[in-house]
Amino acid sequence: MEVSKLKNIVIIVLALLNLCLLALSGGRRMQDVRSREQARASAIEVIRAGGVSIDEVAVPKEMNLLPMVAQRDLKEEALQAGNLLGGEVTVEARGGEVYRYTNAAGWLQVHGTGQYSAQMTGGEALTEQERPEDHAAKLLERLGIQSRAVTNNVAKGQGEVVLDQMLNGAALLDCRVTVRYQDGFAVQISGNRRLPGRTEQVEYAPIAVSTALMRLYNGLNDMGDVYSAIRSITPAYLLSAEGGGSVRLTPVWQVETDTGVYRLDTITGGLSRTGEHPR
Repeated sequence: MEVSKLKNIVIIVLALLNLCLLALSGGRRMQDVRSREQARASAIEVIRAGGVSIDEVAVPKEMNLLPMVAQRDLKEEALQAGNLLGGEVTVEARGGEVYRYTNAAGWLQVHGTGQYSAQMTGGEALTEQERPEDHAAKLLERLGIQSRAVTNNVAKGQGEVVLDQMLNGAALLDCRVTVRYQDGFAVQISGNRRLPGRTEQVEYAPIAVSTALMRLYNGLNDMGDVYSAIRSITPAYLLSAEGGGSVRLTPVWQVETDTGVYRLDTITGGLSRTGEHPR
């Protein structure tokens, strides 16, 4: 047999083998998906059988958020301060991991805990055609902050906009920021915590959706809290300081029942109350 024909036969056999392997792999993936969907549906039925109302649409179909870490970057922080204030800034180390960035347009101060504040003079005015929440979001973009407006109390150029910090569509819990306006100008920014730098994924896998549902149900029962409905489940991140400017982002479910608001750690399955009241 000619060598060229033999090569063609080998190529065809290898191609067929690859197709078989792909088919087997795809079949296993489909089986895994069906298995997860069935487990999720079973967990929902267990909760309903316990007398708790829950809409299947409110339950995430999969765990899309992964745990991450972020490290404070002082060079990037100085650049962001310059973007906010519109020019180069002078850096002042104030001790205790507190840095203040200053120029003629104002200052930005950032703490090692993540707390930050800014005072500004002048800058871009809020136009009549521009919504204050959009203007505030653009200011925060200069600080590298993705945001979503919560409330807008600005009227005739006076008042404040409150926003939540976001990361790729997911809220960073307890990372709320207020932008205050005076005479049509943003004059102050204050936040209780911010994401300090770029994020990197860490090697921890979330629990399955079905497992999370049962941890939620059993955890609420163990707490002895009285409730009759799970109204919403929102995937989000919870930030915790690791020391040395490092912050851990833990994926959680923010869960609202008819009587309280809770957080379920989707890595450990731990459940805690927030002290917030349902809307």
